[in-house]
Amino acid sequence: MGGATATTVAYQTGDASLYLSSGGGVIGGGQHQNVNKAAKQFVNLAQTFLDNSTKTKTTPLPSSDEVKFYLLTSKGVFAGQEIMKNFENNSSPWAELFEEGNKLLTELRTTSE
Repeated sequence: MGGATATTVAYQTGDASLYLSSGGGVIGGGQHQNVNKAAKQFVNLAQTFLDNSTKTKTTPLPSSDEVKFYLLTSKGVFAGQEIMKNFENNSSPWAELFEEGNKLLTELRTTSE
């Protein structure tokens, strides 16, 4: 996002936060009903993407033209990634999760305005 890395974190409880590598963000957004609902929807959808992901022990940041998803489960951390171009041309198998993540990001940002 604008040369910075944005990390969105969402939990099954509905809690969610946004961290920006340039500083700032939103912590504890789940106390807002709109964020809580969006976080739960995102986490529920993310569970359907586990088959598209790979178990990992590391969590490197994405490159500037990439999106990474890290899914924390009771069986470990799973990762998936995609280049932005594939989201832009609607060819990514991760598109639905990306869109749901953007909805959560929007709700988090509205709480800080």
